[in-house]
Amino acid sequence: FIFVSMGSSVRASGMPDGLREMFVAAFATLPFNVVWKWEGGKIENLPSNVRTGAWWPQQELLGHKDLRAFVSHGGLLSLHEAAYHAAPTLVLPVFCDHDGNAAQA
Repeated sequence: FIFVSMGSSVRASGMPDGLREMFVAAFATLPFNVVWKWEGGKIENLPSNVRTGAWWPQQELLGHKDLRAFVSHGGLLSLHEAAYHAAPTLVLPVFCDHDGNAAQA
């Protein structure tokens, strides 16, 4: 599975509609499940391989043997947790120190 979380400082539900639709379309093409930290309401046309929730046990998911990738905003704590668990990580920087953190990760 893939775990997607933009941390506590970035609300995924606040992303533009077009970007959300691109995420949903991309998730639909994946041959495995996606666990997505989503704080908003119901997402239309959500693929059956995607589970959303406002909170997930990040440490447990990052340490899970079936984790294929962690998609993160690049917050320092999230990157430390990913490194601790040796979780493959894709960083999508949003603001502040995220791009610098991604460059060092």
